[in-house]
Amino acid sequence: MTLNQRSTAIDRPLRRDHVGNRLRRAAGQMTGVLAMYEDGRHPIEILDQLAAARAALDAVALLLLDQYTATCAERLANAQDAEVAIADLTATVRRYVHSR
Repeated sequence: MTLNQRSTAIDRPLRRDHVGNRLRRAAGQMTGVLAMYEDGRHPIEILDQLAAARAALDAVALLLLDQYTATCAERLANAQDAEVAIADLTATVRRYVHSR
């Protein structure tokens, strides 16, 4: 499997825009967290915003995993490298879970 074949998991335009918007929103949240810290805001307020930013990033990760799962399922349905598709999906999920 080539890198181009793997990239099809994020090539659908509507999903790419949706993911991009969510990532920009999370980046904006982090900019806000930094401003709160620099302004000397109470740690509880900062921690609340950090939790919100993490939740936003987790939502993006789930969108990406959802889309990649669909791509792997398509490959399985078309009998294209079934073992490779399963291995790729498993490795992707494992990588994300271990990063937590």
